[in-house]
Amino acid sequence: MSAEVRQRRRRKRIWRRVRRTLYVLGGLAVVGPVVAFLITYFTVSVPDPNALAASENQPVTLYYADGSPLSARSTAGSHRLVTWDQVPQAMKNAQIAAEDETFMTNSGFDLKAIARTVWNRLTGGTGGGSTIGQEYVKKATGNDSPTLSRKWVEMVESYKMTRTYSKEDILTAYLNTVYYGRGAYGIATAAQFYFDEDVSKLTTEQSALLAGLVQLPSQANNETYQHKRFTYVMGRLLANHWITQAEHDSARFPTPVPAAGKGSGAGPADRQYIMAEVFAELARHGYGEEQLTTSGAKIYTTIRPDAQADAEASVGKIMAADQAYPDEGAALVSADPGSGEILAYYGGDGSTTYDLATTPQQPGSSFKPYVLAAGLRADPQ
Repeated sequence: MSAEVRQRRRRKRIWRRVRRTLYVLGGLAVVGPVVAFLITYFTVSVPDPNALAASENQPVTLYYADGSPLSARSTAGSHRLVTWDQVPQAMKNAQIAAEDETFMTNSGFDLKAIARTVWNRLTGGTGGGSTIGQEYVKKATGNDSPTLSRKWVEMVESYKMTRTYSKEDILTAYLNTVYYGRGAYGIATAAQFYFDEDVSKLTTEQSALLAGLVQLPSQANNETYQHKRFTYVMGRLLANHWITQAEHDSARFPTPVPAAGKGSGAGPADRQYIMAEVFAELARHGYGEEQLTTSGAKIYTTIRPDAQADAEASVGKIMAADQAYPDEGAALVSADPGSGEILAYYGGDGSTTYDLATTPQQPGSSFKPYVLAAGLRADPQ
């Protein structure tokens, strides 16, 4: 046998092994995900909508530095669940248009949206690929870790939920539990907080605004963001033929009613400014309002009850003595100069949505010595 023949046979054996390896890898690529999907499918559980709604009525409680209660915030009593028939079609269409246009036909996940998300991640773009079902599962489980394993389980759970419940059941559960900002959980509460309306009376324009706020509820009171999301959802409603061109062109932005105080809370109205400031500080550390108000969190502050009482009494005494400006407000913040801890915080009497302690004000001439002292310290010459 010549060397050329032996070499040819050797090449054939090598290619035969390569083909077998490719066949095995191809089979695993097909069978592996199917087996993993089936295992996950039969081990995961479908979220219970009623349990999720109940979890959102846990109050957040603030405590003084000595451990005594300061204030609380809860959606309890205002979080009303609605049925499918109580939600107008305009609101259903708007929520689908805003978040998951294939909701009524997909199987709990959208492969095109997932592929688009992967491409966006690779190219530095933005945009998620989660369906309403996946968002509901994420909310129900409380698991939002940015891992592939979590996304895989979420996708399978959403698929299983779609096979267990009807689309009407899933969308109703989602509308009953999603957060719209302003402390409003569920569409019934959102309709009341934003438009002082029963959910059944929501117009197409109002529905478009509310549906758009779900993407970033922390910006729900930002007028620029409100207009941006309203315009986007109205455009998607038109693109999906849920409204006509004439309806789109004649639509006007639905101005929400003013935000009520500093949210729903227990305790004196002025304590809600403290609650708002605590929430803002925690948000800067990655703890969002939605996360806090569904966890039954207990938050201990540096506020001292005696210092707070003294601050309120001092403001009350000064305002009572100053009759020249009866409509003016006052604020007082007391801090420990050594540690920087806030010992007392009075942002107003609770009659306005503005926190006078953080709203920029003209300091007046009485503040000039402090500016002069700071300047001399920086440059004595």
